[in-house]
Amino acid sequence: MLSVMMLIMIMFSLTQSLSSFLNFLITIEYSLMLTMFIVTTSSSNEWVYLLFLIIGVSEAIIGLSILVKMNLKYGHQQVKIMNMCSN
Repeated sequence: MLSVMMLIMIMFSLTQSLSSFLNFLITIEYSLMLTMFIVTTSSSNEWVYLLFLIIGVSEAIIGLSILVKMNLKYGHQQVKIMNMCSN
């Protein structure tokens, strides 16, 4: 029950963090960490935990590299998500 409430809070936070791409990435990483916590408490298989950890690190690297490229191209960190779709 607690995990469902946390997931709803993350989804609400995700919709509120659309003003900055960095806030969006942080919210996505937090939701991944919550998913990892739920998987590790419900399963005793370490390979599942390792798989989620590898996917999370890859996601963070890709997101931060996109943020750095956009920061170099546009010159600021407050890149609007809606503007990314139009460019």
